[in-house]
Amino acid sequence: MKRLISLLLCSILVITIITSCHEADTTAPQILVTEPAQNDTIEAGDELCIQVTFTDDVALNSYKLNIHPNFNGHKHAASKLSQENEAETIDFETTVTSQMLNDSLTGKNCFRDIDIDIPSNVTKGMYHLLIYCTDLAGNEAYIAQDLHIE
Repeated sequence: MKRLISLLLCSILVITIITSCHEADTTAPQILVTEPAQNDTIEAGDELCIQVTFTDDVALNSYKLNIHPNFNGHKHAASKLSQENEAETIDFETTVTSQMLNDSLTGKNCFRDIDIDIPSNVTKGMYHLLIYCTDLAGNEAYIAQDLHIE
């Protein structure tokens, strides 16, 4: 019985030492956008090509992209019909996640090339492109860029 208790205590001690040596991941992932550049202009009706590389010191988990209007004080009010133009414009907004693309990030380094169609009747002006990335430990990083849609 004493031998069993000694073995159990030794096992607990070894497990405690091993788990205390493992440090928690507290470093957020990094995001590098190669396309589009800050303040790029995209034509209404064109395709927006987003090229981004995600890196992490341990392991990546997921990402999210969001494009939304950056005018009217971020009040996403409906556009009004113009007297000169019978066609109504829309304030374009979209969100893309790795889960929506049936895609997951794996490893420490991941490149993504994402194409988004910009409607031809989009309200022209300034938009924000936000890109978020989360690693397996839950650390999150994000970047924000301005886009002009003409």
